[in-house]
Amino acid sequence: RLYEPGSVIHMGDVLQLISSDPDIRLQNEQLIKPRTKHAFFSSPGMMRDINSDIVVLTDLAQERLSEGDFHGAERLYAE
Repeated sequence: RLYEPGSVIHMGDVLQLISSDPDIRLQNEQLIKPRTKHAFFSSPGMMRDINSDIVVLTDLAQERLSEGDFHGAERLYAE
């Protein structure tokens, strides 16, 4: 519905079409897959690695907070 030869389709236009057209919205909803638990991320080794990363990032964020660097701490917490 948005395609015109030689023109660019902008993401905003796509999102607007999905929200305004019930048929397109239904098609989009049918394409969305449910979240699944991936075996790779639930393995004991991966869980240990993730935990180690969280500990390091949290420690670094605490250091930034103690230095008054709230922006730096926020970036580390987001990571």
